[in-house]
Amino acid sequence: MVCSDGDVLRQETSGKVTIHVPGTAGLQIREIAEDRQGNIYVATLRQGLFVMAPQTDRFTHVAGTAGLAINNIYIARNDNIYIGCNGEGLYVYEPATGKLTNNPFFCNRINLSKTKVTSIIEDAEGNIWMSMLQKGVFMHPTRPYEFGYMGFRLGSRNMIGEMATIVQDMMQKVTVEMAIVKKAMIERGLIETDLILKDIHEMALMYMDLIEMVMIKMVLI
Repeated sequence: MVCSDGDVLRQETSGKVTIHVPGTAGLQIREIAEDRQGNIYVATLRQGLFVMAPQTDRFTHVAGTAGLAINNIYIARNDNIYIGCNGEGLYVYEPATGKLTNNPFFCNRINLSKTKVTSIIEDAEGNIWMSMLQKGVFMHPTRPYEFGYMGFRLGSRNMIGEMATIVQDMMQKVTVEMAIVKKAMIERGLIETDLILKDIHEMALMYMDLIEMVMIKMVLI
């Protein structure tokens, strides 16, 4: 039980009430939740996320969450914990791996990483919904769309630069290899074959230009 002043109370099966739960002293607790394994999580303002395992009587800090202005938490059916923050968007914590992801969702209308998340919920199909102060409601589908955003807003998950490098390397290798083949064929007097290779090379350049146009358009979305 979380009191209005942020203190946590625990009632034992015997009826005894514990006023000071170990590991919660001085914490500004905003919300409390329990997962299917019996782990109890408490969300605090600027002090991070804390968890108490079933066989223990003390809350311990979840690494990487210190300093987050947590408003609320939601435990999804897959046991991932969605952490709604005040002005810092949404974080996702995976207890199985200990991984904490900073704002994994994207919206082309607003910057989700700057929103004040007021509540989070999961519907029957596994879609994640969150309400945001003065920004409305956002839904992240459980099934990804066939086409999606790819660009600088994804940070370390942006693959455009890597894709461009791979494509350019491939085109350079094709150009060099075709030049070698063309030279050999010209020396043998195989003019007609050389003309065919020229058409193939022009087609390859056309596809390269098309790929670059698509990547530029995706960055500008």
